[in-house]
Amino acid sequence: MFKKVILYQLKVLVVAGVGLFVFNSCDGKEPGESPIPLHDTSLTFHQDNMNDVLYPFDKITKHTDSTSVRYVYLVPTGDWTNISEEGISIIVELLFKPATEVSPKVKGNGKDGFDFKPGAVSAADSTWLSNNGWPVNQN
Repeated sequence: MFKKVILYQLKVLVVAGVGLFVFNSCDGKEPGESPIPLHDTSLTFHQDNMNDVLYPFDKITKHTDSTSVRYVYLVPTGDWTNISEEGISIIVELLFKPATEVSPKVKGNGKDGFDFKPGAVSAADSTWLSNNGWPVNQN
């Protein structure tokens, strides 16, 4: 009797172990199927075309909805020194903040930023831009 119980328990453990191994090794993919490689996308804009590039936001959503896109970088180029503090605040509030709210994938790339006239950007806007990947007056 004792021998039968031990053998039965041993068989149950072996079957359970094999079952766990089989189910853990199944990831739902077909054999040989590789995962979709992720890539980053950049939308480059300058002072004169930022509305065309960034707005309406469905232009950004087109990229963020893709499962193969990891990040969408909004990359500023050109001269930004002729924008006033009020103009910078309007751009931040009406373009950049809503653009980053489209998806957590949207951000600055941490390298390309804005060179505003010294003293023209408020501390709040400078902090927000820097925290979201756009260096301010670093060049």
